[in-house]
Amino acid sequence: MFAMTIDLRAAKQRQREAARSVLARLNPEAAARASMAISRAVLALPEADSARRVMVYLSAAGAVGPAEPDLSGLIAALRERGVTVCAPRMGWNSHTMDAVPLVFGEGEAPRTEVRRHGVAEPISGPMIAPEDLSLVLVPGLAFDASRGRLGRGAGFYDRWLGALDERNRPAVVGVCFDAQLVDDVPMDAHDVRMDIVVTDARVVRG
Repeated sequence: MFAMTIDLRAAKQRQREAARSVLARLNPEAAARASMAISRAVLALPEADSARRVMVYLSAAGAVGPAEPDLSGLIAALRERGVTVCAPRMGWNSHTMDAVPLVFGEGEAPRTEVRRHGVAEPISGPMIAPEDLSLVLVPGLAFDASRGRLGRGAGFYDRWLGALDERNRPAVVGVCFDAQLVDDVPMDAHDVRMDIVVTDARVVRG
């Protein structure tokens, strides 16, 4: 068991390094076009039609190239639909997170703050209970056709998703560039599969 754990950890680390290399090679203009294609595909999902509260992520820039698809266009489109748009606010010491509504200022950009690790978060506000969300969009370094996800290693999303009540679970959608879709993602028992994975080229369902 111990050897298997070490092997799995090593496999995840190798795939994270490979995924970061893929992202570093993405052309910024192509990444921007792909991000818009992803936003359109998410908006076209049946699960998004009646969504009233959606949790997005606030896109981060990598040291070289994009770290993940930019959802700013999707956020704007959801707001036009009258959707309450939330994003994760981290409990850095407890390794937890909460869905907090975004507050928008001048220029329609959300008001955010960075407290640790360069991660943009919504300003402090009331939490929305997970069961009151319709749709949750999840970033990752890699996904596969079985809707497995490889995160960055801190486990925030897996803990949050793993605690959801299956009876009132929102639709969980992994979001990535098509180049991040791989043959197989190594997964632990606690790693959570997505319901859907959306890239700029395809929609993968169970």
